Amino acid sequence: MDDASTKQGGIDAAGSFVVSVFDHDVHAIIGATADLNSQTSLRVDADIVQRTRLGAIGESTRNALNEGPEEDEDGGDGREFAVSGGYGLFNNDARAIVEDSFVDGNGERQHARLDAAGHVAVDAEIVVPFLGATNDGVNAAVTIDQFGLLSFESLLDGTHGLAGLVNVYARTLADGGDDSLSLALGLMITNATNYVVARIGEGAMVQTSDSFSASGQDVRVTALLDTFNVGAGQMSALNLSLPGFAEAINRGQKREGGSVQDFLKDIADPLGVSGKNAAGGTMLLTLGDHATVAEIADSARIGGSSWGLGNTIDVSAVSDIYDLALVQTGTASSQFGFSAAIAASNIKTDTRASIGEADITSGIVTVAANDTLDRVNILGAFLKGKQIGVGTSIGVNVIDQNVAAFVGRENRDSAALFADTVRQPLILNIGANADGDILSWVISGGLQGIGQSTAKANAKQLGPISLNVPVAVNNVTSDSIAYADSISGDLLGMSVNAASDIEVESVVIGGSFSVQTGGGVNAGKLNLSGAGAVGVNTVVTNVVAAVSSSEADVDLLNVQANDTSRVHVDAGGFAIAASLAPGNRVAASFGVSVAINDVSGSVLAEVSDSKLTSVSGDYLVLAASESETTALAIAGAASATPGNGSFGGAGAAAQNSVAKTINAIVSGGELNLNTQRLSVRTTDDSNVIADVGGVGIGVAAGPGASISGAVGISLAFNEVANELNAELNSVTVTTNGPVLVE
Repeated sequence: MDDASTKQGGIDAAGSFVVSVFDHDVHAIIGATADLNSQTSLRVDADIVQRTRLGAIGESTRNALNEGPEEDEDGGDGREFAVSGGYGLFNNDARAIVEDSFVDGNGERQHARLDAAGHVAVDAEIVVPFLGATNDGVNAAVTIDQFGLLSFESLLDGTHGLAGLVNVYARTLADGGDDSLSLALGLMITNATNYVVARIGEGAMVQTSDSFSASGQDVRVTALLDTFNVGAGQMSALNLSLPGFAEAINRGQKREGGSVQDFLKDIADPLGVSGKNAAGGTMLLTLGDHATVAEIADSARIGGSSWGLGNTIDVSAVSDIYDLALVQTGTASSQFGFSAAIAASNIKTDTRASIGEADITSGIVTVAANDTLDRVNILGAFLKGKQIGVGTSIGVNVIDQNVAAFVGRENRDSAALFADTVRQPLILNIGANADGDILSWVISGGLQGIGQSTAKANAKQLGPISLNVPVAVNNVTSDSIAYADSISGDLLGMSVNAASDIEVESVVIGGSFSVQTGGGVNAGKLNLSGAGAVGVNTVVTNVVAAVSSSEADVDLLNVQANDTSRVHVDAGGFAIAASLAPGNRVAASFGVSVAINDVSGSVLAEVSDSKLTSVSGDYLVLAASESETTALAIAGAASATPGNGSFGGAGAAAQNSVAKTINAIVSGGELNLNTQRLSVRTTDDSNVIADVGGVGIGVAAGPGASISGAVGISLAFNEVANELNAELNSVTVTTNGPVLVE
């Protein structure tokens, strides 16, 4: 019987695809004809709490987990195919609303009226909690305490309950052993839209009645979005369950010459795609569009005639999003292997807190918008083989973050509805803050040549080849805007602050190892290892704090715009090619790393077209940048052979390009400060650092003429084009105190 008749054949295929669609609306509405009075408090509340899980598993395996001896390289002719995929569409809409006024059929305007002895609250929120907060799959004791006998399910799913902690899950296996071809693909897409609105509508009258004592009265408008999502893509064989442990022990008892390594591989094998030719890739794609709005609309009237410092108006919009993507792929091959781990996101947030052209009788008024967006990619693609392996990990984040807090006109270029749009707040605090971490940690590594068998005399082998190039790209735009517009009355203090404190980081590591220890005189003639690492951050931050078109007595004025953003990229590419086979002619290795930061934007603190008077307090207009930008690139390559040629080449390049405008401006109008200080300042304490290193090593020790070479190149570039400007422009300043413009 010839060799061909003993080959394994056939096709094994497995696949799963899951679709999940949520459309979740919760609305709490007070109509414009409502007239509500309470001796305690009134609350309009719309809440959504949502827990979702989307998972797909596709497993095609012929030899199971580490089962059976490997065939020779002319072995099986079977084919393994596995696919897992899913799509999740999640739409949430939570609204707590007091409706706009309107003119009825009799020509009379109808206003919603809400009065209470305590607080009047309009609250809307959407919460997507971390699944582990209610189901601790890691701590079995806690799980049993919470769910009793049902908790044993977490010990039987192959992951010891860890799969129960993720919202999106894809596991794909194509374990063909020595089959001729194994292919695996995993793809999960989630598309989430969250819309949270808390609103007191146009013309509404809240806490205006004098039938209640003003003591203890307040008004609160709050919108909250709080989500925690974890996605995992996996190409590894996990058997972390009670049956899995029992099976591994049973196999160990039957296996001759078994080792601890064999036992561990039965439990968890990171190389989930295997065959003579094997390729696998997993991608997680996250799409998000989120709006969080808290507002008191135009023409609304808030507060009674006896309101004072003991009364408060709080308008708050908070968006807190955490999104984590974990992707791991692993491939084992004897001829050709490919492995790819990919995670990408496109997320937009709009967080806004505002009081429009309303009538605020008095009190302490706080308008705050806070947006925290954390997006983290952690990726790893790994290969192990005898001949050729190509791997990559790709992490991409596209972020559009918008934060605004204001009092007055939404469009400051439009005409005002009234001569005085916001009246009499005793203390006014306005703040907009953009925060969060946008991180991509990406690794790709390969090991080729280990265990390589003796080549046939007529084989046309190149020798082991390992190539790996991971890539991380972050594209982030973040705007934070706070302003007070058309303010009038007597204020003890007014504070307008905008800040950006985001961190953007890329860490990219590529490693390739090509080692040839066997083959004798028939060893591969070329032993090649190449690794690259590319990290790119493109970041635009705009921070604005302003007061415009106001006429008021303001004892203390503080207008500040602060940029403390941090942008980092670290890239490292390392390659080693080594041969102990005397038949090897050439060993070559290449390591390349590229780290790029492109940072731009503006920081503006401004008072314009306003007439402000102070009796006892200072005025400060400050635009400050304390941002940090760093780039690190390291590359290394080493090659050695007993043959005739060896070359190691490494190149590393890092570039920082930073261009920001930092302006503090007072223009138009009048400032009357008595004996107080006026400070108009800009500061730039930014740090920009680029570090690089490249090392190449080549060693050849063959008989006769031998050539060895090594090249190491490193380049670093910093380009900083920041512009600072502090100015008084077309404004009348009257004061006996100091004036500082710097």
